[in-house]
Amino acid sequence: MSKSVEVGAGQSAQLPMGYLGASLTGASDTLQLSAVSRDGADCGEPRESDRDVIVRPGRGEVRLVVRPRGAGVFPPGARVGVEVKSVATAGNEGPQILVEQVDIGGYKDFELARVIDAADSGWRLTVDARAARDLDFMDSSDAPSVVPVDERELPWVTSGRYALRSLRGGDSNVLTSARPWAVVVDSSASFRAVASADTLVDVVEQFAGVLVEWSGRLPVAAGVTGLSRPKWSDAACDAPRVLVDDVLQATGPASWTLVLPAVEEASSLGAHVVGVLVDGPPSDLAELAAFLDRPGAPAVVFGVVTADSSTKTPESGAPLLSHFAHMAGAVQAAVVTVDNWQDDESSRWAELVEALKGVER
Repeated sequence: MSKSVEVGAGQSAQLPMGYLGASLTGASDTLQLSAVSRDGADCGEPRESDRDVIVRPGRGEVRLVVRPRGAGVFPPGARVGVEVKSVATAGNEGPQILVEQVDIGGYKDFELARVIDAADSGWRLTVDARAARDLDFMDSSDAPSVVPVDERELPWVTSGRYALRSLRGGDSNVLTSARPWAVVVDSSASFRAVASADTLVDVVEQFAGVLVEWSGRLPVAAGVTGLSRPKWSDAACDAPRVLVDDVLQATGPASWTLVLPAVEEASSLGAHVVGVLVDGPPSDLAELAAFLDRPGAPAVVFGVVTADSSTKTPESGAPLLSHFAHMAGAVQAAVVTVDNWQDDESSRWAELVEALKGVER
């Protein structure tokens, strides 16, 4: 009986040379596995079913790609992996490689693994880490690793995840930024009044979920602005809805909030990007601008939450965003409209996705 080796994102394994057999695991009833050569051609041998593929030696580098059987994207919650083994000689199977299942919902195709025919040394199988390298760590061995966030353990990430994938047109080739980030929520009374508690939970979870998908990681810090200093919550890094409880219990003034203390502390905690949910410009915007001019300061992305449906287009939302316009590339801002909350779930985050492009380097 051949031994099994399990690999995940960023890992690799060796297989002896021979015909390579690969089969989908997980939700594969309506999916098709293909062997794709470097030039994009299908290089698989005739097969028994859509979920299987065979690759003969001499193919060079081959990508194992899964696609929906018809047009469109994978359904939400589709988790797929691949089982790969090599037959060195007739009846002599090498080790079996199990590529762990991942959530491919919202993508139009997905590379599960790639194999390279290395002749005398056999096949080398690798699973892409799917993360860009954070430039702040280019010359450092201290770069934090990026571990895929499992939506089965943290189901709140899915709404933001699928919204971002939808807004990217189902393109699975966009790498995560890998940048450490923090989330901060306005605790003023005016923010508490902008929507119901349930809607605020949705807003916070989806805002954080988009940032999780964009970065490929959970936040390094999560908190609310507080009266003069932020209030941080370790539990909120895994469950952002905790922040809404903190907001609803806050005693902040009705119409203003301070953001700079939270941004400063988030930066000291390792955040390179700080996502801030507010209902209008903070009272210390000028001081924030001065801080962000310093070398090594983080980037800040504001989500400006409003119940006014007249701000649904960039033109009508411009007055809300005009307060942030003079702050150049260090600050990006997007309007998040909460009326008719159940409609157009993905499109409401389109401005945020554009804002995140502004902080990518």
